[in-house]
Amino acid sequence: MNRLPAAPFFLFEDHGDDDGPYRARVYARPRRLLVARHFSEVVPLLEEVDEARRAGCHVAGFLAYEAAAAFEPRLAAVLDEPEANELPLALFGIFDDVVEWGRHQRDTLLPWRMREGDISLAIEPALARSVFLKAVEEARSAMAAGEIYQLNLTFPLHVRGVENPLALYDRLCACQPVAHAAYVDLGDRQILSLSPELFVAGVGRRLVTRPMKGTRMRSANPRADQEGARALAADPKNRAENLMIVDLLRNDLARLARPGSVRVEELFTVERYPTVWQMTSTISARTAAPLDLRSLFSALFPCGSVTGAPKIRAMEWIARLERHRRGIYTGTIGWAGPLDGARADATRFSFNVAIRTLVTDGRGAASLPVGAGIVWDSVAQAEHEECLLKGRFAVTAGSAPMTLIETMRVDPGTGIHLKERHLARLACSARALGFVCRLRDVEEALNRWLAAISDSCDRSLRLRLRLWRDGRIRLDSQPLTPLPVPIKLALTTGGRRPDDPFCRHKVSARRPLEEALAAARARRNVDEVLFVGPGGELREGSYTTLFLRMPGTRRLLTPPLSAGVLPGVLRAELVASGAARVARLDLADLARASEIFMGNALRGLMPAQIVTENCHNMAVIS
Repeated sequence: MNRLPAAPFFLFEDHGDDDGPYRARVYARPRRLLVARHFSEVVPLLEEVDEARRAGCHVAGFLAYEAAAAFEPRLAAVLDEPEANELPLALFGIFDDVVEWGRHQRDTLLPWRMREGDISLAIEPALARSVFLKAVEEARSAMAAGEIYQLNLTFPLHVRGVENPLALYDRLCACQPVAHAAYVDLGDRQILSLSPELFVAGVGRRLVTRPMKGTRMRSANPRADQEGARALAADPKNRAENLMIVDLLRNDLARLARPGSVRVEELFTVERYPTVWQMTSTISARTAAPLDLRSLFSALFPCGSVTGAPKIRAMEWIARLERHRRGIYTGTIGWAGPLDGARADATRFSFNVAIRTLVTDGRGAASLPVGAGIVWDSVAQAEHEECLLKGRFAVTAGSAPMTLIETMRVDPGTGIHLKERHLARLACSARALGFVCRLRDVEEALNRWLAAISDSCDRSLRLRLRLWRDGRIRLDSQPLTPLPVPIKLALTTGGRRPDDPFCRHKVSARRPLEEALAAARARRNVDEVLFVGPGGELREGSYTTLFLRMPGTRRLLTPPLSAGVLPGVLRAELVASGAARVARLDLADLARASEIFMGNALRGLMPAQIVTENCHNMAVIS
């Protein structure tokens, strides 16, 4: 395959991690496309799909949440069939074969990842907060009455600015790589699923499901971040909610499994994603024979993690409290191989839980529903905030794919200045943010670059290393142009937010810093800005660290990381050597300082001068 197929096609991706390779499957040019728009058509469609599998065909498709009414008569009375302009209840393609991709094919066919431009998205809730809060309280009342003991409530977000759905999907994958991503192009509309959650997978007679329940936002402080992960793992509410769903899915799997074969392999595992921690559990079972999709979905669909418990009663309450059809959201998207009795152990399938999933309307907009699991001790406002948190993954797509950056000084004859500290910071950030970082590969690339320029390098260079989430690196260099000293410095408000998960990592998402510097330069003749936080707390520059020397001392002072300061390489070197120490600094300290320096590993310490006449009453640009 040397180009993307025409619609309709299905792309399934497992973006792997440090230990696992990237894998993808592409289903294109279907023999037939089977569609069910009515409850009565869903089971016959699945029977036709299974018949095609027995004939040696591959299949790929989806079930909408409301397709559950085809398997449970009680739900047909409360769930709605789709309107003519909505996605069907079920859609499956029948294919002669499947194309498997590696990373090289993806990079060739999806070139958007390397683009530097932005995608401008506007995202807003489609449901008033008060309506959701009322629904949470009604759900709690149902729990008090003994009707249900857990309920998943959702509402849609409206997304505008989806001009190129495939480019957006690629950008989302770059920002939030997951193991169960899917892109479905139906021509007039597209499905972009960035799901981290497995509904059910099978190899031969073995079934595996991995429900995801429990979310906690990540912290910029590494210690607080790890404490947050431990707190999520130990949190009674999240553990109880997760355990309820584990028990529900154990019971569902038992309807298909050989007696005694259902096992909980992992319980309350906390997984790291760029902006959140997620709690998952893993349950497995063995069947007497490989399953057809009709039997599979009749017993399991939809996943209990997106309904509540007990499942059917919870779904009846969802129909009462939610004011919208879910459609593909919380349904499933996936693929299945041939159902070959002679090669039973080779039979494979995999279906995700269609969360973190956008559906385009063909006119530049999309729907992105989000949800939260409600239990008796839920706080309605906190659940609403969790829903909005889950939608943050789409916000990250607005900027170009995030990269980690190291900007290094290269001098003739001496090589890369402070190289080991640069690489240590790179590796630390990669671990924290889930980037693939093979330091051996990075060092080899640097050595090749140094060898290539060794004969022609007669001046200092600025070397920029960029690391993508999947482990690819890029090196760019240019002559290092000296700055006039002292550099002129303007004070301004803002800077990095101390609670931003990316605050302590040198990443490409630097627009607020760059815009602040540009605004200051537009007003005054300055070289750099110094960010001032609430209460006059001194922070850092847009590309430098602040250092002050107070009267009568030789040791420099520099602000703490907790003020919202990047852990600069020069800062680390000076603190480690004893030439600088960490201290909270404010405007009064700036006024008393005998010397002001701004510095980084590229340029060292640079004397700085505030562009104001009265340091005791400094003008702050806002």
